[in-house]
Amino acid sequence: MILARNLLRPLSGSKIVILFVLFLTSCSPKIRPSKDEVDTKQETENLEAIAKDINSNGPAKISLILPFNAKKATLSTASSLENATMAIDFYQGFLMAVNEVAEAGRNFQLQVLDSEQLGKNLSSHAFSESIQQSDLIVGPVFPENIKQINVGEKYFVSPLAASEPSEFNKKHLISINPNIKLHADKLSKFIKKTYATENLKVVLLHQANSDQPFGEQLRHQFLNTKFDFSEYLNINEFETKIQKGVKYIILISASNRAVAAPTIDKLIALKRKYDISMDVFGHPNWLKQNYTIEKLQLLNVGLTTSYFINYKDLKVIDFIKRYRSKYNFEPSEYSFKGYDTGMYFAELIAKYGDNYFRHLDNFTFEGLHNKFKFIKDPAYGYMNIELNLVRYKNLQLYTVN
Repeated sequence: MILARNLLRPLSGSKIVILFVLFLTSCSPKIRPSKDEVDTKQETENLEAIAKDINSNGPAKISLILPFNAKKATLSTASSLENATMAIDFYQGFLMAVNEVAEAGRNFQLQVLDSEQLGKNLSSHAFSESIQQSDLIVGPVFPENIKQINVGEKYFVSPLAASEPSEFNKKHLISINPNIKLHADKLSKFIKKTYATENLKVVLLHQANSDQPFGEQLRHQFLNTKFDFSEYLNINEFETKIQKGVKYIILISASNRAVAAPTIDKLIALKRKYDISMDVFGHPNWLKQNYTIEKLQLLNVGLTTSYFINYKDLKVIDFIKRYRSKYNFEPSEYSFKGYDTGMYFAELIAKYGDNYFRHLDNFTFEGLHNKFKFIKDPAYGYMNIELNLVRYKNLQLYTVN
């Protein structure tokens, strides 16, 4: 494989985007950067470290498919630039992890592909042949590309998409990001384990035409159980049924801030007006939106997430230091995700070889951003079910599970 390197303008004055244009050639045990005016010595050493000292069984072959968008000389749109940055950050974290496992004695050969450059070829027979010898295929990342890709009977990893596996109908899919129904299951399990049913009412605020999978799964988890469960279309309807002296668990299915924010404000007003006790649980997308932390803390809001970094953890601190030293800027969310994905699968392959997929459901892993624990669905492949539940305390997020 030949790799050419280009530099783009800095992002926001601080980050240099390094874009890799990738072409396939015959399967080679080395990964070689082409000549470029930019000094690529360090990157060359990092890439070649994966494939050096090949043992008698040959290196484990990994194909990484990411949206570098290297075909374009410039990235003219914000979305293209964001996707390229995400791809590079994930790649760099992934590469660090594979290098670390390689240093422990296992040999790897990394083949990096640009899903944007391949385009429609993702579903072609020629593309399938190019990676049929891979022991591990990671990517593509976007749902439309996952639907499109054709890798035959090969297992492949969806590293970022949170879509339900049933959307793809691929029995060899390995999904890293738990889907929204698993978020609802995690939240429900926490409530059932934490709260006594006596003098407790569980209330679901759910509009039937929005956020259906999350709200419907919450309903499924509490309807016809020992919990006193009610469902309302909106906060005003709930107010007419409020009882004093009752502990309320309020489940809000809305992912849209335009709906969630005024609902939060109204709940605070009701809490004060009726002097009632309530704990609120919301949609995981709230963590990506702008809410007043004091309001969320006042309502003891709990949220599920597949991405949580404890910056006081020594392993996280060490990773950040090494990432800074290697790449000269801060690791992003995708750097952490790339590192954990690379570490999990590289360690799995190092231990079990090309039969790694037979051990997915019993090989657990605690990464920097989340844990990995897979369950198998015969029709839709393997799904990671690990999630964190977080709450605010002293204006900071903490895990509570």
